[in-house]
Amino acid sequence: MRGGYGIYYSPSFGLSWRQHAFQQPFGQSFDRTVRPPDPRNPLPVFTVENPLADLSQQIFTDRWGVQRDFRDGYVGQLNLTAQYLITTDTLFEVAYHGSKSTRLPTRLNYNQTNPFPPQPPAFQLVFPYPDSGPVNILESRGASNHNALQARLERRFVRGFTILASYTWQKTLADIDAVDGGFANGAGPFGPQTIKNLQANKGPSVFDRPHRLALSSLYELPIFKKRGGLAETVFGGWQLG
Repeated sequence: MRGGYGIYYSPSFGLSWRQHAFQQPFGQSFDRTVRPPDPRNPLPVFTVENPLADLSQQIFTDRWGVQRDFRDGYVGQLNLTAQYLITTDTLFEVAYHGSKSTRLPTRLNYNQTNPFPPQPPAFQLVFPYPDSGPVNILESRGASNHNALQARLERRFVRGFTILASYTWQKTLADIDAVDGGFANGAGPFGPQTIKNLQANKGPSVFDRPHRLALSSLYELPIFKKRGGLAETVFGGWQLG
C-alpha cells in the first residue's frame, strides 16, 4: 500500500496579462478582411496611410480588467494505491486518484445581457454597459474536481510472454473548462451559461472520458528455436505483439 497528497500552484501566464496592454488608450490591434467591390479589380480599399478606409466601426470599445485581489490557482492531488503479487511474475494493482482545483483563472464577459438570455416577448438586449463591447475581467473564480479508479494487471516478460492491461473509470467536473492556452476561458468554446452563477454551469468537462481501457501484449513464438541453419535464421525469433 502507498499513498500521497500534494498541493500544486498554477500561476496565470503572461498571455493573460499581455492582452490588457492592447486596449485604449494604450494601443489596439486590428485584423481586417475586406472583399473588393469589383472582383475584376481586386485592389485593397485601405492603405497604410488610411487603414480605416470603408470601415463601419472605427471605435473599438472592448475593455479588459483584472480582479483586484486576483490570486494564483492551486490543485490538491490525492492518490492511494494497493498492489498484490498474484504470482512471482504477475502483479495486480488498484488505485484511487483524485484532485480538486480551486481559484482557477477565469476570463468572463461582464457586459452580459440582463436578463440572460433575453426573455420573451420582446427578447430585448439590455446590456449593463451599453456603450462598451465585451468587458472581459481576469479573475480567479474557476473550480473543478477529478475522481478516478484505476486498475492494472501486469505480467513481466517470462518464458516468451508478457501482458499489460490497464483500466480507468473516472469523472471530471468543472464549472469553467480550460480551453484557451492553459487558462479557463469559459466552458467549452461558448463560455458559461451565466457569469452570475458559475455553479449553474457545473458539469462534465469537455475532456471528460468516463472509461479508458488499454491492452498490450508480446508473445515470442517458440517455433524453430535452437534448430540452427537456415530454418532458424528465416523462421526463428519472431514475436507477435
